[in-house]
Amino acid sequence: SNIQVILVDDGSNDSSPDICDKYSNKDNRVITVHQKNGGTSKARNTGLKMAEGNYITFADNDDYWKDNDCLEKVIHYLEQSHADLLFHTPYIFWQDTDEMIEPKRVISREEINGISFGKALNLVIERGLMDRCVWSKFFKKSIIADNDIIFPENCRNEDTYFIGRVFMYADSLDWLEDSFYVYRKGH
Repeated sequence: SNIQVILVDDGSNDSSPDICDKYSNKDNRVITVHQKNGGTSKARNTGLKMAEGNYITFADNDDYWKDNDCLEKVIHYLEQSHADLLFHTPYIFWQDTDEMIEPKRVISREEINGISFGKALNLVIERGLMDRCVWSKFFKKSIIADNDIIFPENCRNEDTYFIGRVFMYADSLDWLEDSFYVYRKGH
C-alpha cells in the first residue's frame, strides 16, 4: 500500500491521457502528469522530480508486470539488504507469436549478497545477465538525488548513460530471483 505510481503522458495522441486520468481518479497513489511530447528521457526526468519514495523503478508503456504481489517481494528483499540497487530478470513476450520466454535463472541471491558491489556486478556480467534497461532494476532514490543523476535528453541509449552514472555511486547490489516484469517485443 505504501507506493507512488507516476504516469507521465508525454504528449500521447491516443486514449492514453484518459486512461491515465482514470487510474489517478480511482487511486490517490497514482499521479498523472500530462506534458508536451519531449521523448523518453524528458518523461522519465519528470517522474524522477516527482518521486517521493526510497526506491525508484521504471516501466515502459508497452510492457507489464506478470505478478500482482511483486512489489511486496521487492520491498521484503530491500528491507533485508538495504541495497543501493536490486536487479531482476524479465520475461520476454513476443507479441506477434504469443510466445513467452522464461528468464534465465543462472544466479542466486545468496551469490550476490555479502560481496562487494564490484564483485557482484562482475558476477552479473560474467553470467550474461547485465542489461542496460532501467526497468530491470530498482534504484535507491538517494543515490539519484544526491548525485543529480538524470536521463540525458535528445540522445539514444539514455538508459545506458543513467545506469552507468548510478554504478559510479552504488555500494551494494541485491538480486530478486522471482521474475515479474514482461518485456513485450515484436518481430
